[in-house]
Amino acid sequence: MRNIGGNGFDGLTVDYSVNGGPFVQFAKGGSVGINSNDTLNIDVPVDEADNRIVFRIGRLGNQPDSYAADNSDTLSIQRRNPLYKRRVLMEEGTGDWCKFCVGGIEEVRYLKANYADEFVAVCIHSNDRLEIQDPEHSYEPLLSRMPGFPDCFLNRTYECNPYGTARRFFQQLQERPGTLGLEMSAKFASDSTAINLRARMISETPVTAPDYRISFVLLEDSIPGKQLNGYYGSKGEFFGWEKLPEYVDMNFDDVARGVYNGFNGGLFTNTSMAAGEYRDYDYTLALPAKRIRNKNRLHVVAILLDTDGKVLNCVDAHPAGIVDAIDAASINQSADSDVVLYAISGVRLGTFPSIESAHNTVSGGIYIVYQQGKYRKMIFAN
Repeated sequence: MRNIGGNGFDGLTVDYSVNGGPFVQFAKGGSVGINSNDTLNIDVPVDEADNRIVFRIGRLGNQPDSYAADNSDTLSIQRRNPLYKRRVLMEEGTGDWCKFCVGGIEEVRYLKANYADEFVAVCIHSNDRLEIQDPEHSYEPLLSRMPGFPDCFLNRTYECNPYGTARRFFQQLQERPGTLGLEMSAKFASDSTAINLRARMISETPVTAPDYRISFVLLEDSIPGKQLNGYYGSKGEFFGWEKLPEYVDMNFDDVARGVYNGFNGGLFTNTSMAAGEYRDYDYTLALPAKRIRNKNRLHVVAILLDTDGKVLNCVDAHPAGIVDAIDAASINQSADSDVVLYAISGVRLGTFPSIESAHNTVSGGIYIVYQQGKYRKMIFAN
C-alpha cells in the first residue's frame, strides 16, 4: 500500500472478501507518512481450487476511507492440493576453480531461503576434488550440454547462467500446477553401507498409458574447501564477496556424489493409474566406498522423469538412523597408506593420500588420525 495523499495518518484497517462472500476486517496499527509505503501480511483462508479475493481499505486514521476510487485490489489465486506439490529441480554445474560460480552459490541460497519446500538443488562439481569419480554414476550427460560454468538446468528444461535468471525460470515452472505427487522415505541399512529408499507417486487424474521413470541423486552437505572468488577486490557490491579473500573457506552443500538407477532413470510404472492411486518404487542405494566424508550429512533426491527426460517432480529426503561416526566398514575400505581423518568428536572428515594433504585441507586444531591400522591424536597448526 502506498499513501499518495497530502496527509499522514495513524491507524489502518484492511477488509477482504473471498469469492463474493462478506468482507472480513483485518486490523493494522501504526503510522503511514506522506508518500510512504506500508506492507500488510494477511492470512486469508480459502476453500476452493480457484479463488477471487478482494482487498479494500476500511478505515484510515480511525475514520472511514472517504475516497473509495483507489482503495481496493483484486487477487486471483489457485489453491493446490499439497499431495501434488510440484517442486523444481536445479542441477548446477560448478567447481571450486570457477571464480564466478559464487553467483550460483548465491542463487541457490536465495531459492532455498525463499522456497524451502518447493526448490531442490543439486550441485555438480567438475574438474575439482568434489567431482563424481565413478563413471557409472556420473553427471556427464548433463555436463556435456553446458556451454561453460557457471551454468544450470531447471527441470532439465531451461538452461541458463544461474545468477538472477534461475529464479525467473523457477517462477515460470511453479506457475504450472502439479498433477503428480512424489514422496520418499530413506533409511540407512543396518551396516550403514547403503540407503534403502521407497519413492511413492500419486496421480491427481487417471493416466491410461504412463511411462514414468525414476532416478536418485546422492548428495552430501558441509564439505570443507576453498572457493575461488571472482569478486575479490571488486569496487562493486556482490553480497559481501567483494570483501572476502581471493580464496574463500567454504562448507559446500548439496554436492552430488553420484546419480543412481541411471541418469535417465529406471522404469517406475507403465500400467494405467486411477485418480488418487499410489505407486511405490523400492531401491537400495549402495554408498561409494571412499568418497563420503560424513554419512550423517547425506541426503537423496528422487527425480520423476517422463520419456523425454524432463523432470515431472522431485523430492529431497534425509536418511533416518544415526550412523556411527567411526565405522569399521569405511576404515576397511581405505588403503593401508591412506590417512583417515576424524574430528576430535569422532566425526569422519575424509580420506587423504598423506598427512600433508589432510593438513592442507582442514583448519588448525586437534584431530584423530587413522593410518596403517592405528589411531593417534595430532595437532594441526593453522
